[in-house]
Amino acid sequence: MLNSLFNVLQDLWAIIFSLLASLVLGFIFSLTFVKIKKNDGITKDIPITFIVFPFVSAALAILGLYLSDSIVNQIGTTSSVTEARILRAGIALMSVITMTRFRSHQRTTEEITYIFFVTFIGLACGYGYVAFACIVEVVLILVLIILRLINYPFISPRQFKLKVTIPEDLNYEHVFDDIFEKYLEVANLGKIRTSDLGTMFTLNYEIIFKKDASQKEFIDALRERNGNLNIQLTSKKFDKIGE
Repeated sequence: MLNSLFNVLQDLWAIIFSLLASLVLGFIFSLTFVKIKKNDGITKDIPITFIVFPFVSAALAILGLYLSDSIVNQIGTTSSVTEARILRAGIALMSVITMTRFRSHQRTTEEITYIFFVTFIGLACGYGYVAFACIVEVVLILVLIILRLINYPFISPRQFKLKVTIPEDLNYEHVFDDIFEKYLEVANLGKIRTSDLGTMFTLNYEIIFKKDASQKEFIDALRERNGNLNIQLTSKKFDKIGE
């Protein structure tokens, strides 16, 4: 135990540098994420996670290094080096597995990918590869900026998901044809399901509005036709998987 403490004290400045580097890189990526996504609607926990997670990952990586070195010092055999490497990999894997906790919340695949990335940043800093972490982060930030500038994946602000509930006595195949022709360029019926013991149909459309079409007038026309039942209009820009 005392040997471990002495080792930590000897490498104190390197440890502080690695931890600070993980915080700085996490903050830079978090700030970039906020700037890029400011118009998309984000929750405050994600940017904070991007700052804290690399720090925690770096601390776990540093702990793994000292634990593995302790094994080598105590056993002092060639096989102990292999065991140390396995232990380091186990520590890294443990930090990645902890991210599965986020899947209990409604997260997009993009957010989960970024959480993996900031975990990598922390592990890289913890293992001393700060320069490599910086290079990877710069490349990713440039990619994100370019994707934002070209508006990839080219989703039109007039593209929406429409969910409409109608009574069973209406012919869902053509019930809204005249309304769609007046207000929409595209209307594709993607999914149909029954509700309320089969007395209602819920229709899910992928739609694109015509230029200068009024969404308010469009919804009012639908309400008149479906008897003021539920209508949900969601911009594809803010559409979440699983909703």
